[in-house]
Amino acid sequence: MACLPNMVVMAPSDEAELCHMVATATAIDDRPSCFRYPRGNDIGVPLPPNYKGVPLEVGKGRILLEGERVALLGYGSAVQYCLAATSLVERHGLKVTVADTRFCKPLDQCHAARHK
Repeated sequence: MACLPNMVVMAPSDEAELCHMVATATAIDDRPSCFRYPRGNDIGVPLPPNYKGVPLEVGKGRILLEGERVALLGYGSAVQYCLAATSLVERHGLKVTVADTRFCKPLDQCHAARHK
């Protein structure tokens, strides 16, 4: 889907993000959009009231953990693996930044430029 012109492609890292991405997809009215989500069990995070998400800013990721020198970027369910990996390396004194990219198209240019 990402190769289609003007397509917005997103993937939630958990079930609350899925609610927000459904709201985002319904709010986009000037171009096509899609999101993918994995089958299987959910993470168990609290959901928005009445399961109504808030539209996200298209193309903007979010920083989940602030660390130093090393950053793990996750997209979709891979974000949970990035968070799990931080607990393994923290034992060795390494503080890792974890970012949920949310969108593979368009890419978040602001966060990328800020963390160079």
